[in-house]
Amino acid sequence: MAANAGLTRKEIDRVASDGPVTGIDTEYELLCRATDELSQNGTLTDETLTELLEAVLRWLIAAGGRLMWWRRRAHHLCSLVSGSRGR
Repeated sequence: MAANAGLTRKEIDRVASDGPVTGIDTEYELLCRATDELSQNGTLTDETLTELLEAVLRWLIAAGGRLMWWRRRAHHLCSLVSGSRGR
């Protein structure tokens, strides 16, 4: 499954090994750390949560234009659905 998702053999080996995942993209390492914390402790450390929120914020800023397009499109579709109910 991991290979089908585009992970290399090296990445799969690193993720499958015990201990922290290192030597891969920093955001991927962050996701692995968060997954480990949640599965082992049932919670995230403040540091990991902060890093996750910052990563999501960076993604939202980078995707801002695309998100605004989707938001306008969703609003338009909701208006169409609401208008058709009243007929």
